[in-house]
Amino acid sequence: MDFKTFLLIIIGSALANNVVLEQFFGVTPALGAKGSAKALAKYGLAVAAVTLVAALCTACISIGVYSTFVAALWVLIAASVIGHFFTDKYLLIALNGVVFGTCANAAGSGLAEASASALGAGLGFTVALLLFAGVETKIDDKYVPAAFRGFPVRLLAAGILSMAVVAFK
Repeated sequence: MDFKTFLLIIIGSALANNVVLEQFFGVTPALGAKGSAKALAKYGLAVAAVTLVAALCTACISIGVYSTFVAALWVLIAASVIGHFFTDKYLLIALNGVVFGTCANAAGSGLAEASASALGAGLGFTVALLLFAGVETKIDDKYVPAAFRGFPVRLLAAGILSMAVVAFK
């Protein structure tokens, strides 16, 4: 695989095939995204790093290098080490739907393709986190009907953002 294809897979996975906005993996932390942009970016990058390690382990299982137990152990170790340096939510990173969804998509692919799609999925998760946090800061509750305040208006905003991502296809 050449470098151009590698970059196109990353960009396509991050924008057009966004795991949160199109495939709905890891949507729970994205809908509950609160805090500063710096903290959310750290969390998103930690998920991207663990997703990369998990996808590479899955690709190695497909090739026959690792057993499933050894690969799961590597993912948990990577989640705890990477999560410790980026954020204190390392258990949430290890059990994130983005990690599992990317592993399911990476099964049967080569190392380069799995790593590119995992990087794109992690960056797409980070973009979705920042988008949801930005949309939440712009929602003015005094103009929202009482029945739609809080989580329902977040779901509505998520649906609109998902439609915008589907327009990339």
